[in-house]
Amino acid sequence: LPSYLVQERGFAILESGFYLTIPYLAAFAGAVGGGFLSDRLGHRSLLGLLFCLFIVPSMMGVMASSNIVWIIVLMSIALFCNSAALNSILVLLFDLLPAEVLGTAVGILVGIFGGLSGVAAPIVIGYFYDLTGSFFWGFSCVAMTSLAGVAFLLPITFHERRVKREKAARLALASSE
Repeated sequence: LPSYLVQERGFAILESGFYLTIPYLAAFAGAVGGGFLSDRLGHRSLLGLLFCLFIVPSMMGVMASSNIVWIIVLMSIALFCNSAALNSILVLLFDLLPAEVLGTAVGILVGIFGGLSGVAAPIVIGYFYDLTGSFFWGFSCVAMTSLAGVAFLLPITFHERRVKREKAARLALASSE
């Protein structure tokens, strides 16, 4: 993001750092807000899916806008939604998986997928920037990975509903005994 503001939008490095504090504060708020919403609403996979979906238009808006206020607002929305989706998905693991495999599942989600995306995103964005002289295709790849998250979470929403129904039935049976 700093390179985007400096190279594509002509900002000074210090200026880009100042402006980028806002989207990263939004990411912090997204982690907390996403957790709060998923606790209250209980549909963690659906919330993760919706947050992933909202990343796409916000990233496209970042690329289409030339107004710095809108760029920062849209970046903030994208990072808020990214953190909220990650929070919802991470806590979903606790809802769906037995304790015996939870550490491995969290390690895979955060370590492998999080780590690989942290490595791959700058490489892909840099590759497309070198190829085209624009961040458009690199940011488009970021948006497309969010759509991949939507596709991944769609069947999980049905699984989450089934698991919750089964847990509720077990609780009702246990309380009636």
